[in-house]
Amino acid sequence: MEDNLFKKFQDGLTFFMQKAKEQLSQIDSPRDLLRFVIHPSANPTGGELVFLGKKYPSNLDIEFLEDFQTRIWLTYRDGFPPIQPNSFTSDAGWGCMLRSGQMMLAMALMFHEFGRDWRIYQIESGDWIKYAELVTKFIDSPTAVYSIHRIALEGKQFDKQVGEWFGPLTISHVLRVLVQEDKQAKLNIHVSQDSILYKKQVYNDLNEKSLLILVSLRLGVEDLNPLYQPLIKACFSIKSCIGIAGGRPNSSLFFTGYQQNNLIYYDPHFRKPCVPIMDLNSYQKQDFYSYHCEKVLFLPINQMDPSMVIGFYCNDKHELDQFFQDISTITTGSTPLFSVQEEPMKIVDEVISEDDSL
Repeated sequence: MEDNLFKKFQDGLTFFMQKAKEQLSQIDSPRDLLRFVIHPSANPTGGELVFLGKKYPSNLDIEFLEDFQTRIWLTYRDGFPPIQPNSFTSDAGWGCMLRSGQMMLAMALMFHEFGRDWRIYQIESGDWIKYAELVTKFIDSPTAVYSIHRIALEGKQFDKQVGEWFGPLTISHVLRVLVQEDKQAKLNIHVSQDSILYKKQVYNDLNEKSLLILVSLRLGVEDLNPLYQPLIKACFSIKSCIGIAGGRPNSSLFFTGYQQNNLIYYDPHFRKPCVPIMDLNSYQKQDFYSYHCEKVLFLPINQMDPSMVIGFYCNDKHELDQFFQDISTITTGSTPLFSVQEEPMKIVDEVISEDDSL
């Protein structure tokens, strides 16, 4: 038992030290160095937190940090092959919602391939190829199935030109199309709009695969209606919730939990160099360090934009049944986040006879 605990600690420490070495090499000011040495959290606060359905005693907890750093972090990239027929070699300034959507899908795929409790330091020879295959689905190349290239070009059928910002509903539909086109995809995507989930349609989309449910919402005009704040926080306690992609133009964020009245998020606005596409066996661990975030960031919930898409992942029918039970906490009452109905109402044209019209 003690040997196993020591091995876990040793593996985790090795991963964090490798990440620290990479980050130290990028620091170019004393202020950055000071912030890095003090703590990886940008705004450390006390108290219990909820992260992707799990509770942790604080943001200083080592198990929370391992969980946070395991998730795939997608950000702006520079120097990738041009998105044809345009000349964009970077998505800086326009790709933040596309990156948030990528993070949502990457979260679902990681849950599917490795389970909720897998951690990045646990990579062994058998997991490495699966992990590399997962990350490279999102690498910045026209040949990658969920790359920025594929997402940007797919947006054209939804009246979005390459280089134009996506809204929450657009990125949801684009991801659904790309998953449908991926012959090796092990999940389906159900996109809900008009703030309604129809159970019959959701169960039909499960179709012997796992399911990512995307619910696009607008919870206010200019600002998030304060009535929805407790329900937003309640989402992160639901086991199937894998995050919320916020929708403000040019400042989309990917939220995954909360601590008191602060939301935990991944920021896609960091600019990083493009990672080249190679044979899976050619990659080294350090090639993917930039796909994991070590700094825990917080945003006061009252600064959240009202436009968003919430993601829920269900591996099978049993989990989907549980999902519909769990979301009762956010879909009932006087101000639900969204509603659930069995199926769309059938509209029957009324036929008026001559006698009825008299």
